[in-house]
Amino acid sequence: MVSSLTLAALVALAAVGSALRAGPATHGRRSVRHRGAQPVASATEPIDAIAPVFWFSGFSKSSRAKEFDRGVDAINRQVDGAIEMLNEITSEPFFSLYSVDMLASCAYLLQDVDECNLQSCECLPCDDEDVPPHLLARDHAEFEFALDGWARWDMPTDTYYDLRQYPEAYTRYDGRQIWQFIYRKICFKGAAEWKRDFNRAVSGLHASISGHVVRSMHAEGDTELALREYRRRLREQPGAVENLYYGCMLLLNACNEASDKLGAYDYGDDAINERLRTLLQIPLLCGGCVGAAQKNLRRHASWQGGVGLWQARLRARDLMRIMNCVQCSVCRLHGKVGTLGVNTGMQILLGREGRGGDAARMHRVEVAALITTLHKFLSSIQTVRSMEAELAAAGRVGKGEPTPMGGYDGEIDPDEQEV
Repeated sequence: MVSSLTLAALVALAAVGSALRAGPATHGRRSVRHRGAQPVASATEPIDAIAPVFWFSGFSKSSRAKEFDRGVDAINRQVDGAIEMLNEITSEPFFSLYSVDMLASCAYLLQDVDECNLQSCECLPCDDEDVPPHLLARDHAEFEFALDGWARWDMPTDTYYDLRQYPEAYTRYDGRQIWQFIYRKICFKGAAEWKRDFNRAVSGLHASISGHVVRSMHAEGDTELALREYRRRLREQPGAVENLYYGCMLLLNACNEASDKLGAYDYGDDAINERLRTLLQIPLLCGGCVGAAQKNLRRHASWQGGVGLWQARLRARDLMRIMNCVQCSVCRLHGKVGTLGVNTGMQILLGREGRGGDAARMHRVEVAALITTLHKFLSSIQTVRSMEAELAAAGRVGKGEPTPMGGYDGEIDPDEQEV
């Protein structure tokens, strides 16, 4: 029998161990951060900070920055060539056609039942004859209800929408309520590394959407508005551009991981296979130059056998469902495809236990969304680069003003997110 003294000692040791695991205490709104330690969230914060993308545990600070910078440099050098190839690939019906439930009800927010009445939000299904019969048959045959998967796509019908007909653009729809819900309710609270990785991917998706809004403004000829909105939505948003690159790195790694599947997939046209194989052989996808994001994501997620990773899968499905609350049809269409692409990337890289999934089991819509979303992220990075060049050429970057890749340590408040 254990004596009362021994029992007391064991309790005391357990308390000390618990305190050590909890990390340093926080004071007020700001968390205390010690050199070499991960940031600890304050209990008073409405939502955890989405940590800077290059906060890679397991490396020295300088090594983390170098790992991330090498990936950024590789993307910047090759983004134009990759986009040129992706422009051609994503113009094919295989990658542009999706059966989406545009009438699904919003399960999370109280809203008016009326849809957005802006003409730019209108999205009509394509004609039946424009949907290849083999694509329709495959979507119906492959559909399954994954109880605990990373994504749950709409049940396919005979109604399809074409991304080529309705490109992602500035529709003037106000999505502030949607994004505040995402940051408050779907993003994680807590200091677990894989939770911050999930938050970064969500922030990267938001930044990608913002990049397309800015690009559309610029294409419409309103350069002043585009530059102003670029500053507001991306440049001045702590972590937004870093997380755009981070999300892009995850998608690049996912495509590399699934390269055998993507290169040999039956697209219904041998020419598409050739284009995909050529894309998958460029250094950006197969050279390992952007591997730090994948390496750290897996190490974070596989800790203790991926315990708790089911929460990320649950919230990934929530992220898909909240898109049903978007009342702009064009925005809903692209939001769902982009979310499916990010979730598919997470499925490939992590699977159920954080060690990777089975890329060979990808469905047609997942293959299409993965490639399409990579195209979206790279296009937004191209927009960031062009906007930075225009600001610099106009002398509108103040002396000493931080660049959008300046390594923000600030916290992201859902009340301050710009849409």
